[in-house]
Amino acid sequence: MRRVASNIVVLNGKNLKQYLVEIENGIVVGCSKLTEEKPMTEWLSGSIIIYRDKAGKLRAMHDENELR
Repeated sequence: MRRVASNIVVLNGKNLKQYLVEIENGIVVGCSKLTEEKPMTEWLSGSIIIYRDKAGKLRAMHDENELR
């Protein structure tokens, strides 16, 4: 599993501040407010955008690249 965090995560049109996104095999499996440092977390500058793909699965983008 990959853990990424950013100052802004966009989910359902809302800007969420200081959030952690957990990604497994390219699919977002978790998203939560970051209240403490989590091990093995990558900090990304800018925003992470979470969206639904054509199959209805949640995916994440950063700087126009899909996060895996």
